[in-house]
Amino acid sequence: MNMMGTQREKYDLQLIFGIMIVIEKNIQEVKVFSGVGLIERMKTIHWAWYILGASFLTIMVSFSIRLGYGVILPEMIMSLGISKTEGGLTYSILFVTYTLFAPIVGNLTDRIGGRKVITFSVPF
Repeated sequence: MNMMGTQREKYDLQLIFGIMIVIEKNIQEVKVFSGVGLIERMKTIHWAWYILGASFLTIMVSFSIRLGYGVILPEMIMSLGISKTEGGLTYSILFVTYTLFAPIVGNLTDRIGGRKVITFSVPF
């Protein structure tokens, strides 16, 4: 009986030791994988994230201005002293202008490139 207990303890120790070796080996592999280079790369933000953030902000502001008109219209009517018809006409002119110029600007962008079109249109 004493011999069985010893064998069982031996087996348990071997099992625990084997698991510890596997865990230690995996930790070493993780340390090698995550080394200093990966940590340094994680500290710096890739330039594409800045482009993505600027694009998101630009689109958000653009759509907020175009789609938020109904929210600011009552305040515009009171502060500018205009009628609801004049306020609606203002938005209609904006929408028609946007609709007319979208295909033209899209065609120009395809022909001469986005950088030139954006560079030309930013001052306006």
